[in-house]
Formats: sequence, structure tokens, C-alpha cells
Amino acid sequence: MPRLFFALWPDENTRQALTTLSELLVKKGVKPVTPENLHVTLAFLGQVNAEQAQFLLEHANGVHFKPVQLCFDQLSYWKKPRVLCLSARETPVALAGLARDLSGLGLACGLEMDGRPYVPHVTLAKKVSKALVLEFEPIDWLANAFVLAESVSQPGGVRYEPVNRWSFTCARTQVQTE
Repeated sequence: MPRLFFALWPDENTRQALTTLSELLVKKGVKPVTPENLHVTLAFLGQVNAEQAQFLLEHANGVHFKPVQLCFDQLSYWKKPRVLCLSARETPVALAGLARDLSGLGLACGLEMDGRPYVPHVTLAKKVSKALVLEFEPIDWLANAFVLAESVSQPGGVRYEPVNRWSFTCARTQVQTE
């Protein structure tokens, strides 16, 4: 059974900005997450059977969302999972709503979902022993699509692969910043 999650997937400019920040971590002796795996999780679904996967694919088509502008402006260290994250001081209401709706799809197909408040972040490094101080320019991310991605185990570690993508296509709607 595949391990799936809904996520924001960076465009090339955003991925390049994240990669540049990751290169600063290397100079501090930290092994960063591979650039191809950088993303913002919206809802972690876990092990999903074929019927549940089909439900998620079909019902994600009905999720309504508007483009959201995110500003990732702080480095956070989460001691318990030992991860270094890029996070935003503020969570746009529209993004929290999208994460809630996608988690609701997981619940609707019988998956056990995390009930904690949604905190948008990009995991930059894992197995980090302490917090780091790092000067960097904030990274702006226009979230105008989301993906259903699969976590694929391989000999060198895990690789995240988008399975499907949903875009917001109406150009006349303004980006939500709140």
C-alpha cells in the first residue's frame, strides 16, 4: 500500500530559492533534504489502500481553493522529531482551510488524521541535533496548486513523487494573503 500525502509542490523558482537556503545548511555541517523532496505538507494520509486512493483522487476534484501567497521567513527547530524547518510567522486563513478540507477527505475515507493545528513548513533537514541561527532572505511562495504525492522507499532513502495535481486556473481571482 502506498504512503500518500497532499502537499504544495514548489515551482522551479521557489525550489531554487529553497535549494540555495539548503546550501547554506551544508556550510553549517547539516545534511539537507534533497531538493526534489522539498514541499509543504497539507495533509499526511499514511498507508492508503486502492479504494481509499481512488476516493481521494475523485473527491480532491471538488476541493475549492484560491491561490495563496506564503512568506517563509523563519527557521524553526522541532526538537522531538529533530527537524529543521522553514516556517511562516503567519498561516493564511485560506491555506489552513485547504489543509482542513484535504484532511477531511482522509477522514471521509476512513484514515486516521492528525488533529493538531495546521502549521505550514518546509522540512529542510532531518536528524538535526540542535537549532541553528542562519541569516537568509524570506522565501515567497505562490501556492496556486496542490498535489497528491507518494512517499517511495528506495535504497538511498525516500523519494516523494507527485501522483496527481490540482490547479487553480481562474486568472481573475486575487491571491489570498490572509
